Amino acid sequence: MKKYLSYLGASLVAIAALYSCNKELADPNEEKTGAVPFEISASSIDTRTENDGLSTKWVAGDAINLFHAAAGKTTYTSDGQFTITSENLAARKFTGTLAAALEAGNYDWYAFYPYDSHVSTPASTSSGYVTVGGTSQTQTGNNSTAHLCGKTCPLYGVASAVANDVTPSIEMNHLTSIVEVNVTNNSGNELTVSSVSFTGTEDIVGTYYINFTKTPVVYTSSGKNYVSNTASLGVTDGEAIANGSSAKFYIAIKPFTVSDGVLKVAVNGYEKDITISKETVFAAGKIKKINFNYDVTQTTYIWDLSIDSTSEATETKIAWTNDVADMVCTQGEGGTAANNYYPGESNRTSTRFYSKSTLSITPKTGKSLTYYVFEATTNDYATVLANSTWTNAGVIAEGTTVTVIPKDPTAAVSAVIGAACGFTKVECHTDEAPVFAPIIRADPTSINAPAAGDVCTINYSIVFPVDGKSISATSDQDWVHSFDYSTTGEISFVVDANTGDARTATVTLSYEGAENVVVSISQNASGTVSETEIEITGDFSSITDGLSLAYQGITITQLIGTGTAPSSSYATATTLRVYVGNTLTFSSDKTITKIVLTHTSSYNGGSATTADVGTYSRGTTSSTWTGSSKEVVITNTKGTADTKNIQIRPTKIVVTVLE
Repeated sequence: MKKYLSYLGASLVAIAALYSCNKELADPNEEKTGAVPFEISASSIDTRTENDGLSTKWVAGDAINLFHAAAGKTTYTSDGQFTITSENLAARKFTGTLAAALEAGNYDWYAFYPYDSHVSTPASTSSGYVTVGGTSQTQTGNNSTAHLCGKTCPLYGVASAVANDVTPSIEMNHLTSIVEVNVTNNSGNELTVSSVSFTGTEDIVGTYYINFTKTPVVYTSSGKNYVSNTASLGVTDGEAIANGSSAKFYIAIKPFTVSDGVLKVAVNGYEKDITISKETVFAAGKIKKINFNYDVTQTTYIWDLSIDSTSEATETKIAWTNDVADMVCTQGEGGTAANNYYPGESNRTSTRFYSKSTLSITPKTGKSLTYYVFEATTNDYATVLANSTWTNAGVIAEGTTVTVIPKDPTAAVSAVIGAACGFTKVECHTDEAPVFAPIIRADPTSINAPAAGDVCTINYSIVFPVDGKSISATSDQDWVHSFDYSTTGEISFVVDANTGDARTATVTLSYEGAENVVVSISQNASGTVSETEIEITGDFSSITDGLSLAYQGITITQLIGTGTAPSSSYATATTLRVYVGNTLTFSSDKTITKIVLTHTSSYNGGSATTADVGTYSRGTTSSTWTGSSKEVVITNTKGTADTKNIQIRPTKIVVTVLE
């Protein structure tokens, strides 16, 4: 005989526990747990349970995933979402509809909170990952446990061998363990905690596939890039801890056991090792207490950019603040939104500053900050930040670390970011700044001079300059001479006309205490016409409704032609968009011999694209025009074999001209 169990009038009972900020245990040194009976429900993941003392109470709309299988069997049926309504809160009853009829017999029941449509089995090892703890967690206020529930602290329950005509009663269990970091302030000053981190001997937070049909529960990482052995907690609205006083901070982690090894705890970037000499268990549903003595005078203030430590995050501005300074990254014209990538969006583990944006750190009134340290996610990102255009600062990159030393420690430092770069931490220091030797930066480092001679220019800057010192330049050949330093940041010099074969020289830039920089000079043989490549990349923001861009003697003009009108959105574009029927005109006072458009295979234009002079060759990732003309008109044209209109979207343009 078949029986349908609709749960429209039946209840699913459960027992669960969560932690509370409203009540303390009698002995805070013991591991803590609590449990009260309640009924399970299925809900969307954006609802949360509420903490009430040491118990958990459900709120209307909370929901679970429900599964069942014949007793002792591993063929699991997903019954989907079961939800609790306000009318059923007192009775703790969750309602939903089973996926299939129940035959006579006994069944095993499985519940998971919070409901997630991607979780399709209680025995998951490769699909339907869930968050355990999370690499970035936030606690509001000292001693609060209000954040220890919901998506980052999932629950599960199992009821075995329940007869088909009996309402299942499920006891819920925690899938997370809790680390309680008890911070005692012995710094001699007030201490406001803004960040706490805990590092285990294995991955302890992230996203996992959960098999809770096993005892103990099996946690399978969803991928090495999505789990971490460090759990980071940001603290907002925390009160200053007086010297000699303490406050508690709570971090949810995956349960694990340490036999021996070193754990790490950091508060506001001040890190200490905890050596484990005997087996220590961080058990699910338990709170493990760790005491942390903050015993240094606070001279370093940390912005943890691996968690959402922002004070403001909008499309145009993302900001941070601490006791000594404010940091702001403002979106640049034509640049990416300031809040496009940071831990407040999705599960980010770093923060990015984008090309054209302005980054500034301003000391608060009366504060003097001697240096700043940025920790980048890659060496290349560190180089990008160091090479950006800085004001009131000397900057150097060493590996993933960028050190910024203000010329005036009471004034703001700022940078116009040269390219997108990502960071996990920024330190503000009030103690003595490190000393670096001066560094010469020069651009270009190689120059090709025409046979007819020329006045050439090297742009330079000195990082960490020394008062009273100046740059000098010398040449190893007498046909390079007359160095002029009258314009700050520039050295100009004369290259004589060449009446013989091609030749080379070197110009050496010197500054006391810095390593010399050598610039190579080459000159064509007498009577030779040279070619110069002009690269245009990354910034087409001056192309507006007129759709015209002038760059180093090259003018690029885009016209509608027979196609779609180019829109004013080009004013903020970092690539051109040339529609079918549009024309792209290149003009110069010099003869153009080659044009290379770099693009993706999806935006390489119509197969019948032509040029009015010379030869246009359409490629997969770049297209090339060759010829000899002072003006070239390229028309994006759809071919007969093309199934759709294809734009040309060049991200880089290189034009070669005759000198």
